[in-house]
Amino acid sequence: LPEYNHYFLELIRQIQNNLILLNQNVERHEMAQYKISQLSKKIFPSFQELINNLDGLERTPPLDTVTSRLYYFAGMLEKVANDATFNELDYTFYRLESIGEEIKNQLPLLTNLSREQIESIHFLLAASSREGDLYKLKNEELDLVYQQDFFLENSQRHIQQLAAQIIQYTNTTNASISNSLERAIKSINQSTQSILLLSLISLAVACAISWFYVRRNVLQRIIELQRNMRAIASSQLD
Repeated sequence: LPEYNHYFLELIRQIQNNLILLNQNVERHEMAQYKISQLSKKIFPSFQELINNLDGLERTPPLDTVTSRLYYFAGMLEKVANDATFNELDYTFYRLESIGEEIKNQLPLLTNLSREQIESIHFLLAASSREGDLYKLKNEELDLVYQQDFFLENSQRHIQQLAAQIIQYTNTTNASISNSLERAIKSINQSTQSILLLSLISLAVACAISWFYVRRNVLQRIIELQRNMRAIASSQLD
């Protein structure tokens, strides 16, 4: 592939680079998902324990409000894992921060909460902040997903270009082979005709040579013998 070799190699190199970057991206994406799952394992048991503790307290309107807000809060935290775009993630954390503000406003009214319960609530609220690890990890995960799509799209485009170039070169090569075959067949036909003509000429020459040889060495002697025999029959004995 003298004229296409460099272009083919460049396309293959770009595909290889994209696949290397894609592989690194997938590894980082899996790591981000693992960190999110580890963080979730800390958040939701803490939420469950907090709810169990709050259920054991005397029911008051502020406590009922906080409890209902915490359930809503936990549902929104669950939604974070399913957010597929940056807009969805921003809206989810906007709602989480709004709910967190409502819970904070009710905390001064809950005088019967223990220190551990208040710390658990603050831990959950910190997890819902845009400055927290959950938002950063999920934001990183979404960014990696977009990068994966970009690398895949680049690879597919380069593969299509490579396939198109291969098809073009194959068609050109096939046309060249067809032309060469046609020239070869034509040359063979011409050679066959030449050989046949040469064979006929050779046969004619051989026949001519044979005829002259037979005429000179055989027929001429028979004719001479016949003439002599006639001469003897007519008493010309000389």
